[in-house]
Amino acid sequence: MKVLNLIFWQYVGFWKYVYYRLWMRTRIDNTANIRRGDVLLLACDNTWDEQVLHFCDYYRSIGVSHFLFIDHGAEQECSKIFATRDDVSVFSAAGGLKRAGDGYEWRNVILRRFATQNFCLLADPGEYVVCPFAEERKIGELADFLKNEKRVSLFGTRLDAYALDSDRATDDNAQTQNPFEHCCYFDKDGYYHKDLGDGVASVKGGLALRLSHKPDPASSPNLNRVVGVWWRWNYCFHDRGRVLRPHKLMRLLDLKGAVVAAAVFRFPQIAARKPSMTNEAMVRIYGTEIANTVAENKTLYHEGVSTRYDSSADLLKTGIISSGDWI
Repeated sequence: MKVLNLIFWQYVGFWKYVYYRLWMRTRIDNTANIRRGDVLLLACDNTWDEQVLHFCDYYRSIGVSHFLFIDHGAEQECSKIFATRDDVSVFSAAGGLKRAGDGYEWRNVILRRFATQNFCLLADPGEYVVCPFAEERKIGELADFLKNEKRVSLFGTRLDAYALDSDRATDDNAQTQNPFEHCCYFDKDGYYHKDLGDGVASVKGGLALRLSHKPDPASSPNLNRVVGVWWRWNYCFHDRGRVLRPHKLMRLLDLKGAVVAAAVFRFPQIAARKPSMTNEAMVRIYGTEIANTVAENKTLYHEGVSTRYDSSADLLKTGIISSGDWI
């Protein structure tokens, strides 16, 4: 039965790949510069501004070799920003984001075409992946460790970073500078794991639970996701990115030994200042209470829960990320 299920999803994934590839066009093609073993980063967005340059500089500093950007309907095309960069390839996608599974059908196309046999990070502009020992070691070293341990997926917990006060987050330079200079606090506790069965786990809590879901913690959004994977041609995201098939790639609890886990920082107060970021979009991405709190210029900081982020050591200390057997 498991074999038939695997064949079925590979069949579905193939025809989705064929269909959604027809809706995509290449704008900047530097994929010939990709070498086997390079660390790639795939991002999808419809709002590209100058902060994406810092976004790229950050990931270059931790060892990303090539960027694959999907631009869907941006007023300022991503291709204009990266016209002279030889480590960036840009693709445009037609059709609605919702119809494309929040963009994951487009991601499947690009991953299958260009990321096979490479380790690829999945982070959209405004999301910063922090791995254990990020200041001393490159992401390629962690990718090689995972491969040697026969662990092809890297899991991460989504964290919302915010400012000590709302005025700091609404500084006019907040969009173009290092976002950690403006929003360097996060919830250090209030997270919990839930076993979903079959080796799959979910992580809930954090800012979303603190502001929106205290009466019903189970209804708070899942914070964990796959943030990196050694891609193969038969892998495929389903259910708007919540499921990565084959299903064994999602089995976090079945892995032997301590598991390496990362964190993904987001910045709702800075995102709210984007010209195209409507309140509806803020609600969809961050939740009603977070969006309303930001809109009313109220602080997200909470004494005793919020702590300052300075380095990956702060996340290791809280237990949000884990170095596992990677010492």
